[in-house]
Amino acid sequence: MLLARSFLLCMKRLLLAAVLLGCRDEGAPFLDDDDYGGTKTPKCCDESPRDVGVVEIDPAIITLASAEDVACMTVDDDAVYWVTREGRIAALQTTDVPSTGPRPATPPDGVRADLGEGPCELVRDGDELWVTSLKEGALHRLTVVKNVDRTVSFGASHDTVTGFDAPTSVAIDATHVYVAEHDAGVVKRFARSAAGADAGGPPATETLATEGTRAASLRLDDDTVYWLSFKAEDGTSRARKVAKTGGEVTTLARAEHVLERIGGALYFFDGDVVRTVSTEGGLPIAVRTGATTAFATDGASLYLAAGGGMSVVAVDGTRHLFTFESDTGARGDVKLFAQPRRLVWTRARSIFTRAVPP
Repeated sequence: MLLARSFLLCMKRLLLAAVLLGCRDEGAPFLDDDDYGGTKTPKCCDESPRDVGVVEIDPAIITLASAEDVACMTVDDDAVYWVTREGRIAALQTTDVPSTGPRPATPPDGVRADLGEGPCELVRDGDELWVTSLKEGALHRLTVVKNVDRTVSFGASHDTVTGFDAPTSVAIDATHVYVAEHDAGVVKRFARSAAGADAGGPPATETLATEGTRAASLRLDDDTVYWLSFKAEDGTSRARKVAKTGGEVTTLARAEHVLERIGGALYFFDGDVVRTVSTEGGLPIAVRTGATTAFATDGASLYLAAGGGMSVVAVDGTRHLFTFESDTGARGDVKLFAQPRRLVWTRARSIFTRAVPP
């Protein structure tokens, strides 16, 4: 009897994975494709989104935090950081999580972000965490401390950099901080050295681009800034790029939301289709169509969350990783992030993590 039940359970999971993965033509692009520029046009299945129904929760999934109305989130190698819609900033380790669960760390002195009704973004760099505060027109720079007991906390130092018009995205390199302003669609930068508590006011900024409105999702490589902006003339958003020193703006593709860079390619949502385009331009290619709710990358693999059942698939070989029940929140609630050998996501006011199998 036990053997029969085990067999049926295995068959159920195999069937579910097959439904979630949908069709995949042999020509569909994956991360090992060299041709990001679109000189070939692979066929991809155009499935309409479908809900897989209520399915079993994967026992390897760990709930890190509950009752958190997460507005934005990011990760580093072993911790997750988030801002709630009410502006509370918090952090929590994601490895070696005890069964009782540690309490999330919060900054000293009650530091909060003021988002209003707008979006936000967090960026980790070195021992710093940068947070956009849209309604306040500011960036918060906090110090992150990794403790010997493998917990995470915030240091005592804190800087608020003001003088921005509804900042929604921030990106950082060794010398500069790059900011996207939502309403004006402006992308600008300022020197990191101008952000200290003794800076004496808003930093001097350089305007790099003023294309469209609703600038968001800043990403960098060695020489270039990439971002999304809205084009009012036709009501669509575009992925654009400009040199870090400014100059001519190049439009790369229509892209609605979420922009990530893996090597020489950008990944983004166009509707519920995940597409990729070369950073040099060319024809965008569909990576997966239908029912995709979120995606994330660890720099090597692309992970796709699909369907109401929150099934996550790794594109490097199309490995089905996990699925959990569909009544845990609306599709649009999902935010998915990848750490080395681990995924972290938020859905329906909870934050979850799961190790990625080899």
